[in-house]
Amino acid sequence: MWMPLLSCVLLLCAINSAYSARILAILPLPSKSHFISNQAVLAALAARGHHVTVYSMFTPSQPVANMKHIELRSTFLADMKKTWTFEKFTDMVKQDSYIKCGALTIWQLSSMLCTDFLNQKEIKTLIASKEKFDLVMTEALFGQESMLAFGHIFNAPVINLNGFGAWSIVNRVHGNPLQLATAPDIVSYPFKNEMNFVDRFKNVVTTTMTLLYYHFIHLPKQQEIIKDTFKMSTIPPIEKMLQNLSLTIANFHHLVSCPRSYTGNIIPVGGIHIPQQLPPIPKDIKEFLDSGKKSVILFSLGTVVPVHLMPSEYIQMFINVFRKLPYKILWKTEAEGVTDLPKNVMITKWLPQQSVLAHPNCVLFITHGGLMSQLEVFHMGVPVVAIPFFGDQPFNVGLYEHFGVGVKLDFNSLTEDSLNKAVLSVVGKPQYIENAKKVSQLFRHLPMSANDTAVFWTEYVLRYGGAQHLTPHAAQMPWYQLALIDVAAVILAVVFVFLYILKKVFSLLGYLCCSKKTAPNNKKAVSSKKKNN
Repeated sequence: MWMPLLSCVLLLCAINSAYSARILAILPLPSKSHFISNQAVLAALAARGHHVTVYSMFTPSQPVANMKHIELRSTFLADMKKTWTFEKFTDMVKQDSYIKCGALTIWQLSSMLCTDFLNQKEIKTLIASKEKFDLVMTEALFGQESMLAFGHIFNAPVINLNGFGAWSIVNRVHGNPLQLATAPDIVSYPFKNEMNFVDRFKNVVTTTMTLLYYHFIHLPKQQEIIKDTFKMSTIPPIEKMLQNLSLTIANFHHLVSCPRSYTGNIIPVGGIHIPQQLPPIPKDIKEFLDSGKKSVILFSLGTVVPVHLMPSEYIQMFINVFRKLPYKILWKTEAEGVTDLPKNVMITKWLPQQSVLAHPNCVLFITHGGLMSQLEVFHMGVPVVAIPFFGDQPFNVGLYEHFGVGVKLDFNSLTEDSLNKAVLSVVGKPQYIENAKKVSQLFRHLPMSANDTAVFWTEYVLRYGGAQHLTPHAAQMPWYQLALIDVAAVILAVVFVFLYILKKVFSLLGYLCCSKKTAPNNKKAVSSKKKNN
């Protein structure tokens, strides 16, 4: 009786160990939102039984079984925070809105971040170690291509983690069609379901400049970082390592995003950071929410927008608007020393945003349009008033407008009157409430959860030692072949030659016809001369 049971237990243990892999995650980017989405993917793999080692600038709030975190300290980031001002932030916002290259700010910072990361003592120890890993996961295509070298060092396939949707670089590297006529570049323009000529023209110019900068300026810088840091002649060129990428696990939801095609090597897992069991709300915040019957507005501009550094006139403007509103305002901000706070406003430096949005008394979210917030809004079904600043935020806010769940405000022209009107035009209005509920249903209706999707495709790569076969040949084709310019050139040449020959034929026929007509006339003229003689 016990022998069959023991055999089953041993078999299950053998199966589990066969699928248990050692995964290395290299995450240099000091962005909390990117870390949260990447950490959710890694936690799902750890829960599956894989052993995950993570090098990053953050650690999870609670320990995770099968996961080892090595937290690094960035001197570059610390120095940047000391000198960070609201004026510098607004300058960055203006620079990021240029037509030339929407990702310019990302790449300018990433080279310094990668160099600082690779010079950390813990990373140098890792490089010199003889550890064995079955898989490397890193956010390479967000300006961190030098991290691909870890795949070569540990002789392991590489999966790219992407903190937002498939933008021009991810699409080009993976051979996904750019679709410039219908899909605005995420880091450059707001989402539009129908692009007019000006939109398409700007999209072509921006994407072209982005790709040119990427290949001729950014990648050579990343190649230099590899050369200076790893000092290994065996590491292949960065372009070759890009071709060997298995796939990208991306933090976007394809059912409530830009309708477009995706190749099989781009895996959407948007919302993976939203747990089934939401975290509890702190007592003071819960009491504030419970006391406002269908009348609480959440206000948060995320972790990147430095509200605490904003000039006092902006803070006062928000307070003046909130004082007039017949609603309670739950304001998440790091701003300190806010005076003359109305009784209907509560300020907190931290809150469980997902849980607050899920509370039945939360009727509106004033947001900056960050992707994590957008995924939570779509999941919970809450109307919004959005104030985008830079990066993918304008694109995300365009989706709010497209689905009819909110309105947009321009920060550069923001006034008390415009903010007040925007809030009152959305909050409590049936059309926005119904649209938000419909989007929530679309968001949740999936054949497989984001967790299961991430685990399935990661284990797919582990099982087959990579997944380069998912990448179409389009990823290696020159731009003129992808755009069929060579084919168009041949067709035009053939048409030109045909028209040229046709012209010559008609010219010859015309000449012959004219010759036949003039011949009798010449004979008559000769006869006349003879008679006259």
